Amino acid sequence: MTRRAAELCQSGGDASAALQELLAAVESEYGADHEAAQLVRLYTGASERAPSGGGTTDRPIDPAVGRAFKKLRACTPAPAPERDVLPEITYEQHLSVALQLYERALYRQALESAQLAREHADAPDTPAEQMKLHDLLAKIQLQLGRRDEAIREAVAAEALAATVGATANRIDYARLYADAGDLEKAQVQLDRLGPVVTEPTDRAEYAEAQGVLDLLLGSPRDALVHLGAALEGHRVSYGTDHPSTVAVLQLQGDAYRLAGDFPAAIAAYRETLRLRRAALGPKHAETARTQNAIGVLQADIGDWANADSAFAAAFEILRETPGGEERVDTITVRTNRALARWGSAKNRAAADQYAAAVADLRTALGDDHPGVAAAVRNQARMEFDLGQGDRAQQLLEAALAAQERALGADHPDLAPTRLAMARLLAQRGKLDQAGAEIDRAIDVLLRSLGPEHPVVARARTARAKTALAQGDDEVAKQQSLAASRSMLVFSQRTFGAISDRQRALLSQDSREVIGALLSARNVDPKLLYLDLLPHRDSVL
Repeated sequence: MTRRAAELCQSGGDASAALQELLAAVESEYGADHEAAQLVRLYTGASERAPSGGGTTDRPIDPAVGRAFKKLRACTPAPAPERDVLPEITYEQHLSVALQLYERALYRQALESAQLAREHADAPDTPAEQMKLHDLLAKIQLQLGRRDEAIREAVAAEALAATVGATANRIDYARLYADAGDLEKAQVQLDRLGPVVTEPTDRAEYAEAQGVLDLLLGSPRDALVHLGAALEGHRVSYGTDHPSTVAVLQLQGDAYRLAGDFPAAIAAYRETLRLRRAALGPKHAETARTQNAIGVLQADIGDWANADSAFAAAFEILRETPGGEERVDTITVRTNRALARWGSAKNRAAADQYAAAVADLRTALGDDHPGVAAAVRNQARMEFDLGQGDRAQQLLEAALAAQERALGADHPDLAPTRLAMARLLAQRGKLDQAGAEIDRAIDVLLRSLGPEHPVVARARTARAKTALAQGDDEVAKQQSLAASRSMLVFSQRTFGAISDRQRALLSQDSREVIGALLSARNVDPKLLYLDLLPHRDSVL
């Protein structure tokens, strides 16, 4: 059989039948796993090993059979049968998947796809295409809280944008620098772009970027000036109902909220919600983000029931969008809703629900993300209120360390964390440390919000109480008087423009200030009377 197969190979005939017959005989004699069978199988083109037959794999080949096999060298090994080969994924496909995952707020998966695009052998080398990839990577890294990586990608994208004259993109990168926490780089970039931004559309985008930077600098009043110009420019360039215009309107609502002008904030948010429902539909993710912003505002003023309703509406929209409950913004809204439920119930079940949401947020974004740090701060407050002081301090220390790494020690976002830490330290009798934390918080809040903001007044009142406990009458007097005057100016400015709920909160603040004023010793009676007089409505 071996000779016949070899002769057919030498003559150019079809030796397949003879080789199959030979293979069957060899497998029967030596076994399917024997090297003799493997050798014949090579020439038949069989790629899969047949089921084991008789014989053993270590049996030596008969010398006569070995000599006969040498004649098979005339046979060219048959090609292995064709298999289904998956086509290689192209660069454009990797990039497209990354974009879709980013839009679905699945940022970790988006990063993997974008990196595969970058490593692809056919990745384009044109400036425009390279800018597109750097741009996407910068945005993804920013959402993951990897600010240094985001800035590096944005710097690379900005250099490419400069070579192709993409002014609008360069403005976007200034905004990205700001969002990533490098506020100085953002301002330098905007200052550099100012003289070359001449088109009306670009001027509107430029004003919006400056407004965002003002917000991040903790200057909502300056932000309102720039966002007002941006809104007018967007309306002229795009129209009132355009998504870009509406996005500026929501930013304006954010600025009003941070400035303490809650009526103007809710008005801006409600108009944003109306426009987004009309233009994008009631089930769009952007509509959900406005619902979430309304919930945040309601939570700021302590209206937990309406906050929960707004968060619930946002959650129901987002869970039905691509990405569903895995989206970072869906998890964020779920965290906000758990916070609202805590505000209403303040029990262990609500705290545990919030902790579970924070754990999911940490998984999605990482421990050092600023949003995670803020959520952990809230979790610490819950534990403190439930009497778990040690656990609360551990959480606050972790939150403060993460925020300092991401934002720097003097960022306004650290002030609430410092005040929460001060409250805990004071409760534990560590008054000097508590006072130092409040002082740092007040310094930052004064620079970012100004002296009349209610948050500043509350911080000053807390400092006055700490000073009283320390026996420091002078600091207690200074801080309580400053808090009183802050409340007076704010109340006069917002008179007739705040809701009953907001008025009740201000009355509560006034009562706290009155308590601090009356507790301070060595205050001139006339001065005390004049400072107490504006707060009389709070105790009537």
